[in-house]
Amino acid sequence: MSNATRRSPLCCANTSQSFSNVARPCGGVDSRIAHGSTFWLELTLKRAADPAPAPALADPADAVAPPAAAPAGDAVASAHILLVEDDAVNQMVLAAMLEQLGCRVDIVDDGEAACDAAARTRYDMVFMDCHMPVMDGFDAARRIRDGEARGDGRHTPIVALTALALAGDRERCLSAGMDDYMTKPVRAATLAAAVQRWAGADPDR
Repeated sequence: MSNATRRSPLCCANTSQSFSNVARPCGGVDSRIAHGSTFWLELTLKRAADPAPAPALADPADAVAPPAAAPAGDAVASAHILLVEDDAVNQMVLAAMLEQLGCRVDIVDDGEAACDAAARTRYDMVFMDCHMPVMDGFDAARRIRDGEARGDGRHTPIVALTALALAGDRERCLSAGMDDYMTKPVRAATLAAAVQRWAGADPDR
């Protein structure tokens, strides 16, 4: 019987209690040594009643439309933002959230590249990761502020992004010339509030 197939009926004598509303089930098992077993079950079921139709509205005007999303201000919708972030996943997530707000986003992955980009392009605001290779966000923010002081004096809002929430971090960001501080992971609502607050700020403040 090393490869024999054994077919056995399942005992259904005690199933009438569980299947009081259907015919008694029948089934069985096909078992082959070293190959496993296949169980089968047959039931005769009653057809379910057709669902009741949904009540029709008396007047199409009575239909309730879903609430519309609050429109972003013109300054936010047209904001040109520099995202400075060295992690590829964070780049993708943050850029997608910003683009969902209608912003245009440029991405660089270290502080030195951020300084070069800020010198070439007049951004409405910068989201700056604090800990990156080549040059960290603190030094990058200082260099950007130095460049603004030597130029037309325009102040580009810089919001720090960091995975650390240690005592003194916010003060360190502000002392480096940043305007605000956010911890990662960043929620979409928090990001939107930061853009709403800073993207339309007076460039000469």
